Amino acid sequence: MDLQNFLNLYRSRQRFIWTVVLTVMLITTALSLVQSLKYRSTLRLLVVQDSSTTTDTYAVMRSTEYLSKILAKVSYSTSFADRVLTDNPNIDRAYFGNTSQQLSKRWQSSLVVMAINETGIIEINGFHPNRDQAEKIARGVGARLISANTDYHGLGTAVKIKLLDDPITSNYPVRPNLLVNLFLALVVGLISSFAWIYLRRTAEFEQETYVNYNHNSDLSQPNMEDKPSISESFQPEADELLPWTENFEPEARIQDLLRQ
Repeated sequence: MDLQNFLNLYRSRQRFIWTVVLTVMLITTALSLVQSLKYRSTLRLLVVQDSSTTTDTYAVMRSTEYLSKILAKVSYSTSFADRVLTDNPNIDRAYFGNTSQQLSKRWQSSLVVMAINETGIIEINGFHPNRDQAEKIARGVGARLISANTDYHGLGTAVKIKLLDDPITSNYPVRPNLLVNLFLALVVGLISSFAWIYLRRTAEFEQETYVNYNHNSDLSQPNMEDKPSISESFQPEADELLPWTENFEPEARIQDLLRQ
């Protein structure tokens, strides 16, 4: 489809297109507002490994990156969450439920921990409907990794974790991200509406082609009802009969043959 056909298609169906787009955006807005709004608090840690025992700097860097990823994954576990909540009674434990399943689900939705590649930096993001609680979650996770990181690797005191940045907490809720959701809804609405129009036009074209083909086929075939049958076409006329068959008497002919 070239640009001109695309513009013609848009002009002919723009009311339908924008109806679909607005409908998708309204549904997205409603679903976003139903969810609880959450603040975000972010802090960063630096993983440092003692390199005095080796001269291979590249190996130390790779080991530090590996440890950062391990610690980032460990922070999502329920045992880690339980220790953070135990060590920090100022965090609202009731928010995370009473069972291990509820704790795991709510904890993972309240935390995003990332290891930045090739840096040894761990970024911790805590989320909570209450701004202060979001910051306490981030601080609690960071404090646990700094003080008890040796519980999650076998290098002992050769690995140290230092606080790189203090928590930075958003002044406004960042979840759900309404602007991003509306943009995605706009894209989805446009793509779905154009796809529906294109498929409908293709189906109509195929149907029209099929009807025209059948119509032309009917016109090209002769009408067999107007043609005589084979038996009728070979029926001789009365004046085409042989002369000797007009007064042909079978019995008299047989008697003549017997006399001979």
